[in-house]
Amino acid sequence: MTPLKETFRNFPRPALLALLGLTLAGCSITPDPISRDLARERAQAKLVEMFSEQDLVSAPLSLHDAIARSIKFNLGSRVYMMEKALAHDQLDAAEHNLLPSLAASAGYSHRSNDALSTSEATSTGVESVDPSLSSERNRFLSDMRLAWNVLDFGVSYYSAKQQADQIFIVEEQRRKALQNLMEEVRTAYWRAWNAQRLLPRVDGLLAEVYPALKRSREMEKKQSQSPDKALEFQQGLLQTLQQLLSLRRDQMLARQELASLMNLRPGVAFKLEPGQADPLPLPEDDLEMMKLEVMALTLRPEMRENQYQERIDGFEIRKTLLRLLPGIELSLAGNYDSNKFQVNQSWADAGVNIAWNVLSLLSGPTMLQMAENQKELNEMRGLVTAMAVVTQLHLAERSSRLLEEEYQVARDLYQVHQRRAKHAQAAAKAGKTHPMAEIQRKMENISAQMKTGAVYAEFQGSVGRLYHSLGIDPLPLEIAGNDLQTLTAAVQQRQGELPDLLRSFPLQEEGGEINLEPAESGMTAEEDGTMAEKEDSEVK
Repeated sequence: MTPLKETFRNFPRPALLALLGLTLAGCSITPDPISRDLARERAQAKLVEMFSEQDLVSAPLSLHDAIARSIKFNLGSRVYMMEKALAHDQLDAAEHNLLPSLAASAGYSHRSNDALSTSEATSTGVESVDPSLSSERNRFLSDMRLAWNVLDFGVSYYSAKQQADQIFIVEEQRRKALQNLMEEVRTAYWRAWNAQRLLPRVDGLLAEVYPALKRSREMEKKQSQSPDKALEFQQGLLQTLQQLLSLRRDQMLARQELASLMNLRPGVAFKLEPGQADPLPLPEDDLEMMKLEVMALTLRPEMRENQYQERIDGFEIRKTLLRLLPGIELSLAGNYDSNKFQVNQSWADAGVNIAWNVLSLLSGPTMLQMAENQKELNEMRGLVTAMAVVTQLHLAERSSRLLEEEYQVARDLYQVHQRRAKHAQAAAKAGKTHPMAEIQRKMENISAQMKTGAVYAEFQGSVGRLYHSLGIDPLPLEIAGNDLQTLTAAVQQRQGELPDLLRSFPLQEEGGEINLEPAESGMTAEEDGTMAEKEDSEVK
């Protein structure tokens, strides 16, 4: 009988059948689709969960209230908070890898027959007659082993340092998301506020416009008015109506956008009431752009994230170097064996083991070069990010100045339309003009007012983008609490501090003042002028 058959013959049949049954059952998998009822239950639970922590809106919301609500209840902000908590957990796990491994094991061993053996004398070649027994059929075994690999400790140490920097990267990503959120809330708020105060007037005016258009078309058919005048009136009215409806659509959608940013359930009614201090101030004209550039490159989350990533790449190079070294493992173990034939059933052992993958010397230089290239790549990405940050700053600053000028023009134009509407109303009352002309003037007036509000909302959004491009956080570093009232007060306090923050930003280092002067071109003034004249002539 072969050894394999002998083994299965001695193996207990019930245990063999049970093992075979479990193996076959584990290999059989039946697809289990999610039922529609379960999907509906989960959908209903998601709807409840999305708005479960939302506080009711019991009073008109100022801009500071809207920002505070978006900070507290916006789902995207909660995701980043959970990612930060997860990064802390990953750091704790990485720190545990620094500890030596402590493994404990215990078991029971059974043989179906005795472990008998014979021996043969090396000098005579005579085999012993009687088999000897040195191990029991039933044995209990246990051991506890403490092992510490010096190389693994070094790699785990730098991995923990990398994970610690990853926490800061997640925090910078949270800062960036929060700053983006504030920019979106500010723009949506002013658009929604403009819609709130003007849409009732628009709806009332539309109730007059459509009948006026209908009368004009009837007059055109009856030829009670010259076709040119009737069509000219209809064209002007429809063009103004088209602009008005487009503005109304944008501003009506702004309320939904603002509600989404504050995580309010769609359809929930709320009112807006901007306070006197709500508009964001534009930075003063005498602030040097180079100072703002240094501020942006210092505070922007993208720049700080890149700096942490560069440090992570440096640790990766050190880990690569460590992996090229031989590993030294120190071990200490305690053992127990219940075998009665052993003289010493419990014992301790200690050892030192050195292992070195010699072939790693072949791949090591390639891995090291790859780590160096990765570091250089991130440094280049840092330069690209810095260029983008500076460009965004200049674009935001210039856009704010231009939109401020555009808002002044829009406001003046609205005042002109307002005066024309008053004159048209007075003329219609006196019977000096057709009533339809009064309706057209009203539409032009409300359209100009809505455009003025839209430009102002865009202007406030551009100012918000300017502060966002500087990397200024919407909240102070320390806040007393996380309730809405405290957050609203903190947002208001931060906005009041913005002018002083811009002026008080330090430009001094321990080594001296930062050089803000542009680099020299390497040409004299005469050479520079000659080059400019040459380029000018080529353009001509």
